[in-house]
Amino acid sequence: MACGCYACSVYPRYMHSRTRCYKKRQQTVTMSVMFEVYYKAPPDPIKEEKLTVQISRYGGHLTFRENPSQYESASVCLTYEFDDLSLAGMATKLLREQGEHVEGPVDYGP
Repeated sequence: MACGCYACSVYPRYMHSRTRCYKKRQQTVTMSVMFEVYYKAPPDPIKEEKLTVQISRYGGHLTFRENPSQYESASVCLTYEFDDLSLAGMATKLLREQGEHVEGPVDYGP
């Protein structure tokens, strides 16, 4: 059942438990870690869903999606947030091994 977080609203088939939901975790997070994944336009919802599912296995959650037309960019930017820097690092390593362009992870506070 979709919980109403950003990822669930964008990708109806993206499911996770309410205890792992970004909205739920937002109340108890003391430090946030994020990274961004870039890929060339046009937007590819299937690719984005696959990335989001892969990243969710490491505890990451899609928190923002920047469309190419928003800032006259030639790429799509997906921002993922984590509670744990080491898990974010493992996720970025996996994505880079798959050939994805990843910026981060970085700590940006509560």
